[in-house]
Formats: sequence, C-alpha cells, structure tokens
Amino acid sequence: MFFKLVMEGGHVGAGKSYEMVRYFEGDDIFCTFVKALHTPRLKKREFAGGIKFIKEVSGREYVKGKRRERRDPLPKPSLTSSHPVLSSVNLSGKN
Repeated sequence: MFFKLVMEGGHVGAGKSYEMVRYFEGDDIFCTFVKALHTPRLKKREFAGGIKFIKEVSGREYVKGKRRERRDPLPKPSLTSSHPVLSSVNLSGKN
C-alpha cells in the first residue's frame, strides 16, 4: 500500500513550522504512521501532532511523489513577501 503524508516541518524558529509532503510504502496505515514518526525535520509534538494528514494513494501517484522527493529531499520552507517577518523587511536596501 502507498500513502501520502502531510507533515509539519520544524527548525525554522520557535513555534514556527511549514508543511511538507512525503510518500511512504507500508503494510497498512499504522505501520506507515510509525515509520513517519522518524522522518527528519518532523515537528515532535504530543501524540505525533506533526503528522497532519495520511491518505492512501495509487502506485502512480506514489512514484511521482518519490521522484519529486529525490529532486528536493529536504524541502526548505518557502519564504515569501506574505511571511509576517519578511513583509516588514526591505530586502532591496532602498528606503
């Protein structure tokens, strides 16, 4: 069975996080859940609160997802102008 997991990533500041998508193969949803608990950068909260969503997917979607993971194995949080800190910072150096 193949699963898509949406997880909360950490290490971006106190109390801050970002979402990351990972694909796992497992015998059932519980085995996959246990494997996912050992994922790097996963927020460690009470009762695995860093895992937000688990969904069974097709083999084709799993292969596509794993291909994306190989291109970017540890996705960085996207920092855009809508970010609360960056929106107040002038990055151009002009006033």
